[in-house]
Amino acid sequence: MIVQNRRIIIKLGSNILTNGGEEINKHLIGRLCDQVSDLSIYNNQVAIVSSGAVASDPKTHRSRGLRAAVGQPNIFDQYRRNLNGHGLEVAQFLINDLQVQEGKSEYTKNLLLEALSERVVPIINGHDTADDHATKMLSISADNDTLACVVAKLINATDIVIVIDKAGLLDLLGVVVHEANLGLVTELMMMARGGSTHGHGDNGMSVKLKNMFEATRYGIRAIMVPGNEEHFILRALSDEKNFGTLFTK
Repeated sequence: MIVQNRRIIIKLGSNILTNGGEEINKHLIGRLCDQVSDLSIYNNQVAIVSSGAVASDPKTHRSRGLRAAVGQPNIFDQYRRNLNGHGLEVAQFLINDLQVQEGKSEYTKNLLLEALSERVVPIINGHDTADDHATKMLSISADNDTLACVVAKLINATDIVIVIDKAGLLDLLGVVVHEANLGLVTELMMMARGGSTHGHGDNGMSVKLKNMFEATRYGIRAIMVPGNEEHFILRALSDEKNFGTLFTK
């Protein structure tokens, strides 16, 4: 059963989007876009926060800014081709902190909501072409887990789905924690093992947890799911038992 009338943020990290840094994971993007198309048929609005720009340029001797500038069009083009094939338009949003800060975010909010109302799928990323020092000074757009949470709150999303390369949040024995309750924040944060050993993201599992708990406090349904499973987005939204990690109050 596909959900209806929801506003959904989907976030994908660098590792799962680039096959561990080797190349863009075109198969994953294709499977994701198939599911976005299915969701749109049932009057759902979907925005995608996508990492992978820097990692998709294999020339590691280049600066981060140039790698992002080279890689971002490659990632975006994959979404455009796949979603256009389903009759859906896409729009690229490269967001910096100023665009989503309190008191200064109304234009960005309205533009995103207009895109969603027009059945245009926003493809969102932080503005990575700033120099390394400038990027480190950013508190929101330098990390896409944080950016996804901020955008979800900004547009009053009903759901946020973070797609990872693991089965979910793992405890210290490597067992999946299928429900992460706000009452156990301290214990769960201690379980967080950090990001994938192959990943290009700047932060690990602890940052994901922090933002998923923040979304949960705000009333957004938050779930972290494995992108290597079939129909991973549709299953995440369907309340399937013991799939990924669901964050609860």
